[in-house]
Amino acid sequence: MAMVRVASRPGDVRRLLFDLSALTYCDNTGLFSLLGSCQVLDAVGIPVGITETGTVARTAIDRAGLRHRLPRRAA
Repeated sequence: MAMVRVASRPGDVRRLLFDLSALTYCDNTGLFSLLGSCQVLDAVGIPVGITETGTVARTAIDRAGLRHRLPRRAA
């Protein structure tokens, strides 16, 4: 998994950004896994952010009540 490789080398990485605009399916399990991953990476000093969301991701995030919990960042 790419996030594990990133977390194992925190000195090499300034930040990790996700573009979710091309998602065609997104459920609560995936969103809460993403939230947990973001929190763990942030805890080891790797800032994480979501730069883009398409309609599918945005709708799923709103439906799950995660709009203010998932980190949004500019690219």
